[in-house]
Amino acid sequence: MVNNKLLIFILGLFLITLISAEGCSDYTWGCVKQGDTINLVMVCPLTGCNLTNITKITYPNSTISLSNTLATHEGNTWSYQFVNTEDIGVYSVYGYSTNGTSASDTYFIGDFFSTPSGRSGLDNIWLNIFFITAIYLITFVGFFGRNEIITIFGGMFMMFLGIYLINNGIIIYRDDLTLYFSYMTISLGFLFSTWSGLSLMDVI
Repeated sequence: MVNNKLLIFILGLFLITLISAEGCSDYTWGCVKQGDTINLVMVCPLTGCNLTNITKITYPNSTISLSNTLATHEGNTWSYQFVNTEDIGVYSVYGYSTNGTSASDTYFIGDFFSTPSGRSGLDNIWLNIFFITAIYLITFVGFFGRNEIITIFGGMFMMFLGIYLINNGIIIYRDDLTLYFSYMTISLGFLFSTWSGLSLMDVI
């Protein structure tokens, strides 16, 4: 009975993490997954708007990516596809829209956030930490408590967690340290699952 409750708890953690919303609403164009193209779209604030100039887009380190680039217009809405999102962090977009006279120039400033997963992660930082800790704790408790079934499931979730972290990073970070942690998680999960599986079959 205890084993069944623990398995349900593990499954619940997995589902909660998948459906948890990591909001990006604090940014004008939300979040974009690192390396993906983001479509910057905005409605002109003035009537008869027929030209929008993006004066510059800055990287998270404040260096300029591009300057004085015309956006594409469709009616009173302009759009521009930005492809250089490899740097993690907040990008700032500066520009102005006009209907052809300098008196009508209307300036704007917007931003978007590039993250490994395309989500901000800031709203659910404690949920991420709790989930990672819980998976490790459950696997270790199962292993050292000699509960092979729990250890196998825990090890499988550790492997899944490691693969997920390789692709999406930890919260909003993805670097050599997070990759090392991801591969270590996969390796430990594989070792624990294999050892417990062999033990369950009385091979060792």
